[in-house]
Amino acid sequence: LVKKIPEPTAPLALFQNWTNKIELEVNKENYESALATLHQISHSIITAGYLEEYQRVATRLFIEVDFTEATTQEFPYFDEQLNTFCKTLSEVGKFSEAEAFLTKLSKSISMMGAQYITLCNTFAYHYWCKKDYKLSIEYSEKALELINNSNISIGQDVSQTLALALRDTCEVENINKALNIFTGGDDIDNVIKKFNSNEDESATYYGNIGRCLWFLNDKSNAVKFYKKSLNILLKEMSSNSQINRGFASCWIMEALIDLKQ
Repeated sequence: LVKKIPEPTAPLALFQNWTNKIELEVNKENYESALATLHQISHSIITAGYLEEYQRVATRLFIEVDFTEATTQEFPYFDEQLNTFCKTLSEVGKFSEAEAFLTKLSKSISMMGAQYITLCNTFAYHYWCKKDYKLSIEYSEKALELINNSNISIGQDVSQTLALALRDTCEVENINKALNIFTGGDDIDNVIKKFNSNEDESATYYGNIGRCLWFLNDKSNAVKFYKKSLNILLKEMSSNSQINRGFASCWIMEALIDLKQ
């Protein structure tokens, strides 16, 4: 009997009780129940780092469920879980699989409303992971335009996805645009000045600003922001923690090699 959702520190065997349940529900073609169960464990299993098991069972579910039926009948958690699943595929370089599922979804929904805006944001994130920054910017700007024209909220910060792509073009004008988004409009000199006294910001705040500073050749401040980001991440448990620790560690290693330390 499956009871309490496993904590992110739980062993894989406990999560497999839940993924087995999802497979049984898919076997019975009870896709709404399978989606509900996937929704229950997705945050915890991704945070735990068991991406292969999560993607294994999610792949089976999204191959078998009818997208048109799921969208027209508004299966609970369908959009949420499909977009989460596709983001994880993009993060580990399974680009063709992610694009196949996203393209399939695009043919099942109208080109407006919250579903389409969320799809645009997921495409933007996908293309950022793929390092196709031009397309990422296009999809982010399309999503932001639709949000501004409709006042629809999708519960995701599309501007952050845009800022990631702008930053990673490594073009000074775009990096400064990204910095303005990451700092919330605060002047970067003021952000650096408040560095030691500001303890209220997130790991992503420090990491993303640090990366901008690195690309602007302010390497000493960049390393300070990287380290502060990693220190926060080491104490954090969220679905993004694992991948963000990877980014922070990679950037610090890159900096140490560059600075010959």
